[in-house]
Amino acid sequence: MERTCPVCREGLGIVGNYFCFRCGAKLPQELTSADVRTYLKGHLTPPLFIVKEEFSKDILKLKTSYIVFILVIILLTASAMFLSRLNAITKKRSTPVKEVLVDERILKTDADLPLASFGNQSLSSLIPPDVDLYVEGFDISKFLSSFTNLPLSTSVPKTDLKLSDVETLLDRQYVIFSRIKDKNGSGRKRVWGFLSKAKNNEKLSVLAEATKESSFSARLVDDYLVVSNDSEVFEDVKRAKGKTILSFSLNSKYATAKNSVPSQGKLLILLLTESASEDLSELKKSPLYKSRFSEIVDVMVKRNKNSYVLN
Repeated sequence: MERTCPVCREGLGIVGNYFCFRCGAKLPQELTSADVRTYLKGHLTPPLFIVKEEFSKDILKLKTSYIVFILVIILLTASAMFLSRLNAITKKRSTPVKEVLVDERILKTDADLPLASFGNQSLSSLIPPDVDLYVEGFDISKFLSSFTNLPLSTSVPKTDLKLSDVETLLDRQYVIFSRIKDKNGSGRKRVWGFLSKAKNNEKLSVLAEATKESSFSARLVDDYLVVSNDSEVFEDVKRAKGKTILSFSLNSKYATAKNSVPSQGKLLILLLTESASEDLSELKKSPLYKSRFSEIVDVMVKRNKNSYVLN
């Protein structure tokens, strides 16, 4: 239905509602009271405010769809990155690098040595910090019978003690250590030490007195037996025990090397410098040691690691 101005008979279209846009005449009530949308139902061209409202709805729908699309893309990208990172971490963890390194540090031996746990801080905290060759084990008598040609029936001069008595004199756990000492500008010398907790101070005091003039002498430092070929070792053990100097247990190389091998085995061996490996190779030439000792040293030198465990 089309509206027309009763004065000028011009069509009002969708613009005029209260006044005629041609002649300006005020429109009667019947032409203004009805909703324009009712008059124009089915009209080919929708009113401007209807077009604007519908267009706004379309724009809103388009914006909403676009935002949802962007969020989906972001989530997919983040998921892909997370899965890729997770896959890389999984592959890295599954790579048997550490296992290979540990295997190279484990030496198989038929030596009759007891299995035990390493890393006794009470012993490593008593030896000097500059030690570069360190051996930790259990039952020194079995170590001697497995790697040396010394019979356990060997008597200690000036005493009634034998090597076989060591089980009654000392605790099972022991350490053998070595370091380089400067000889007042005349070169360098490798010195050795042995330490274990005492069980019979009376007999060990006799041992210390009998060996005080020997190349390797024994001394009691409180409740520990120390054997060495250098008098300064005894003093450094005292100072380490009294905490007036740092001990080997606080040496960062010791901690790193010890943590790179299993904590249990028959023997823990740390070679913290090249000279330690070289001097150990020289030591195997002595007739004092069995072929088993030489074979183990050869493997360690070949593998060129700083820590090993005998199993």
